[in-house]
Amino acid sequence: MHLTEIELRHLAEDRLPVEERKAAIRHLLARCRRCLDLARTVLFPEMESEPDYSGLLRRLDLSLVLAMNDVDVERGVARALWDGHLSALEPGPRLMALRNNPDLRTWGAFDLLLAEAKRITLERPVDAVDLAYAALTVADLLDPRAYGDERIHDFKAGAWAALANAKRLAGDFPGAGEAVRAAAEMVEEGTGDPYEEANVLSMTASLLTDLGELERAAEILQDAVVLARSVRDRPLEGRLRIQQSGLIGWLDPARGFKLAERGLKLLRRSKSDDKHTELGALHLTALWANELGDFEEARATLETYRSLYTAFPDAPTQGRLLLLDGLIRRSEGRLEESERLLRRLVEHDSEHDMAFDLTLATLEWAEALVLLGHYREATSVLEEVYPLIEQWGAHVDILRAWKIVEEAVQRRAVRHETFRELAMTVRRRWHRRGG
Repeated sequence: MHLTEIELRHLAEDRLPVEERKAAIRHLLARCRRCLDLARTVLFPEMESEPDYSGLLRRLDLSLVLAMNDVDVERGVARALWDGHLSALEPGPRLMALRNNPDLRTWGAFDLLLAEAKRITLERPVDAVDLAYAALTVADLLDPRAYGDERIHDFKAGAWAALANAKRLAGDFPGAGEAVRAAAEMVEEGTGDPYEEANVLSMTASLLTDLGELERAAEILQDAVVLARSVRDRPLEGRLRIQQSGLIGWLDPARGFKLAERGLKLLRRSKSDDKHTELGALHLTALWANELGDFEEARATLETYRSLYTAFPDAPTQGRLLLLDGLIRRSEGRLEESERLLRRLVEHDSEHDMAFDLTLATLEWAEALVLLGHYREATSVLEEVYPLIEQWGAHVDILRAWKIVEEAVQRRAVRHETFRELAMTVRRRWHRRGG
């Protein structure tokens, strides 16, 4: 049974009974093209020229909020209070202010706090944790009569997912695990919004990646890809494919290359202006092409888009550039140039306190020295870094494997595969400290 124009309008205005509303949402999520086209034509005619259904269901859902609440006013009040004093408060007093001010019990305040948390997550994850908790506090105070219980659960799912990401980046992996589980529970109780579910799946995959469960993370991302395709959101599917590539490529470079290429095509077809994600896809296509032995294609990709790296001066991006260039030069037989770049990479990672990256970069540098026949210097490099990774609380498997490689280098009996195996052990065990 298809939805009528009247039913769609009632859905957008929240005039359908609960069970009928759920049935309508499920029908739309089942990718009924006829009903999705009708919804877009009747409710959002300005979207008719768009090639896919990206954002349509989200627009349907937001239309209810717009109908029942003055979002512009909510955002304005929240911004004024944030700029006026909330942003300067410590977490405890801020939570007290949120609980005691009725003007902040709105979606506008929730949205502002969540956006601020996401904005600072990469650079200040601990502060982002506090803001995500603040967003959750506001979500708990929202009036179900104004927003609806299911929608509030969607809001909470987004906040828990943001909290999980911030905790992950802050190194609190048990806390991140609890947060993603809470986010998943909220999704189950929400409206069935595929964007919220895909977001939670993506955050879960990021956590599993950090914990070394690469295969499981890739499987979860595939579930998120299915959701993105169900709403025909090409940019979202593209980002998820690229995220998959970054995992799978370390295990299967050929598959990683195809995923990165597919993700890049999806971004470009949708005319996405997300240059950072586009650079990530280009970087992965070059990296995996080089791993597959096609260093000429890798070099062509790097030189064509080298200027794009300069648009992102952050330490991780510049470190990736040094690594890629160093690895391609190694494949090209320019061993001395490769060694110099990888030495610079180690210095770069050390200057920016990037312990995980420094550990992997040291292995690449040591291998470069071995290829030049500088076994003594390579042994010295490995010996110097060992106390650091021990101090950082590296897993016992990493420490044992490191010593084995160190001794093999000293005996001049080390193979390329030995370095690769140790690098994979680092990726799988780094955040599982001790052991």
